[in-house]
Amino acid sequence: MTNMLNSMKTFINEFLPKVQDHGLDIFYLSSNSPDFFVSDYRNFWVNAIKGFRSIYSGALSNSVGSTGMFLKKSLIEMSSIWDLLDGIGFWVHAYISNEPIYNIDEIVSGYFGSKLNGTSVVNEIISASLKLLKVSPDQLRFGRSEANTTIFRGYEVSIEDQEFLAKYFSLSTAQKSIVRSVANYPF
Repeated sequence: MTNMLNSMKTFINEFLPKVQDHGLDIFYLSSNSPDFFVSDYRNFWVNAIKGFRSIYSGALSNSVGSTGMFLKKSLIEMSSIWDLLDGIGFWVHAYISNEPIYNIDEIVSGYFGSKLNGTSVVNEIISASLKLLKVSPDQLRFGRSEANTTIFRGYEVSIEDQEFLAKYFSLSTAQKSIVRSVANYPF
């Protein structure tokens, strides 16, 4: 495994300057290869990503697939590096029916809880978002800390919250929508 990880790092290090020169603004470390990013290899990726950031100014991400017909466990949970990345790549393979569905309410409810395999694509996306933002659902709902508060946009906000808000304001509109949904989602 060490040889494989080092090969990936070497390839990425050689590739990033080229994609930077061509204006690529996001680079995915891998697609559907969560075994390379488990906690056993976190220290490797901490150092590798630090090096990547020294030669590439674009966003770094990774991509995994959702649960589906043949995959009952979320691949999101396997990765230990979400907090080191700028975004999450997520391929949705919702397994909600064996037959075509024409009722929009049934389709939407299937994303919240599949009757076929009991998974929730929405919960997977929420889980990934929380890992990326490094917060818990309660922190989104109720704030993070009362200590070290300052005024931020007219509100008293803790230093930790300022860091969260700065990250939140840098998200895309779609990402902000997910965060707002998480904050109101009954876990």
